[in-house]
Amino acid sequence: MKNVQRNDTTITIRIAKNDKAFLEAYANSKGIGVGKFMRDLALEKVEDEYDCEAFIEAEKEFKKDSVVYSQEEVEKELGFTD
Repeated sequence: MKNVQRNDTTITIRIAKNDKAFLEAYANSKGIGVGKFMRDLALEKVEDEYDCEAFIEAEKEFKKDSVVYSQEEVEKELGFTD
């Protein structure tokens, strides 16, 4: 097997013991470790916020120029139909 170098690093968080037990129980019920659960949760949160910000920006742009085309108009413009 090829030796693959990983770029992992560690982040430490401080939480109450009962919160740790709660997180461990939940992660175990899903068949994953707490580290993977916390990593996935954090990344999902950041992605959700990024998506929300992108939507807000797109909505602002749409309000500036709110021209809307039907599917038929787009197909005709792109030469997909006669």
